[in-house]
Amino acid sequence: ISDQLPEGLTMFVGDLVAGAPFELLQGTQASGLSFDFVAIDDGTDDVAFTDDVPPDPIVYDYQPTPGTDFDPNVTGFQITLDGTFLGQLGADPPSFTIRYRTRLD
Repeated sequence: ISDQLPEGLTMFVGDLVAGAPFELLQGTQASGLSFDFVAIDDGTDDVAFTDDVPPDPIVYDYQPTPGTDFDPNVTGFQITLDGTFLGQLGADPPSFTIRYRTRLD
């Protein structure tokens, strides 16, 4: 999953939940998906950031500075989900929400 931030928004890169700037919330029926987050400046976990701006090619190789809450250089993010998306069991389809925070500048 990836998202480019619109101009005028600054990405929160601080501790939203358990040290990560993102939270994966499962729906009524869990999705079976997850992601690993090690640290804001770790290039080996499932969360990556970019400071590229379209129409330039988007490369997710930017590492925000640890200890900052908002990083104005982040223009987008990518989360690689682990697992297999589960099929529907019963009335509710599997679902998830990814929660993150931005600031309107």
